[in-house]
Amino acid sequence: MRRRKLSQKDIELIGSAIIFLIFFIIGFFSLIKDYIDKLRLSPEAYKQKKLLQNQAQLEWIKSQNIHSMTGSQFELYLKKIFENLGFFVQLTAHTGDQGADLIIHNQNEKIAVQVKRYNNNVGNKAV
Repeated sequence: MRRRKLSQKDIELIGSAIIFLIFFIIGFFSLIKDYIDKLRLSPEAYKQKKLLQNQAQLEWIKSQNIHSMTGSQFELYLKKIFENLGFFVQLTAHTGDQGADLIIHNQNEKIAVQVKRYNNNVGNKAV
């Protein structure tokens, strides 16, 4: 049986899938860890821990230079901002996502966000 050589597009799809899977696993374990902390800590200690985490995220957000970021880095930057605002955030795969880059949830809503970190005008097709 002959093996087919992977095209550049195949390699990009595999890379995107691997990156998505890594972020999904990290997010899943982060949720599990947070849930365990919520069970293990007193309500006041848990609230204090979350406050410190939010302050650390705000410091990181303030320290970033968005003008030197790639599109993927900008997506991660916005993910942290939305998380700091209390949303649960999922990054989508880089391809086949119908244009959505982030899916943000709160208790009542699920919102698809399309992100553009681009130096030129963005055409109507992208929007």
